[in-house]
Amino acid sequence: MAVIAEDPLVRSGLVSLLGVEPDLSVVSQGSAPDAALGDVSNAELLLWDLGPRVTPAPSSFALERTPTLALVRDEESALELLRAGALKISDHTAKFHVTAILNKLGADTRTEAVVTAARRGLLML
Repeated sequence: MAVIAEDPLVRSGLVSLLGVEPDLSVVSQGSAPDAALGDVSNAELLLWDLGPRVTPAPSSFALERTPTLALVRDEESALELLRAGALKISDHTAKFHVTAILNKLGADTRTEAVVTAARRGLLML
């Protein structure tokens, strides 16, 4: 996994939280996509905290090939990204990922997954 966050405190916090998970490994981190692109192609996932501003991702072959989870501040920012062509997957892909999350958390329902993730400190409510 590669982690991108402009704010160094946010970035180090995300890396620290992810570091305690035995099935996750952060292979790259940076303040902007360009700073982490060297290892993004080796990452299975890009976790990108967009901070208070939503800026379009640079055009990059590595970024286009790497599944990206973007953390946004509000619904308007998410809609702006969707209009720009991000965060789009098929229903089948979404269901696959929900099933994988349920399995990793040992949960039978999405509600149980949210409760389990919150108890483990993976999710703040």
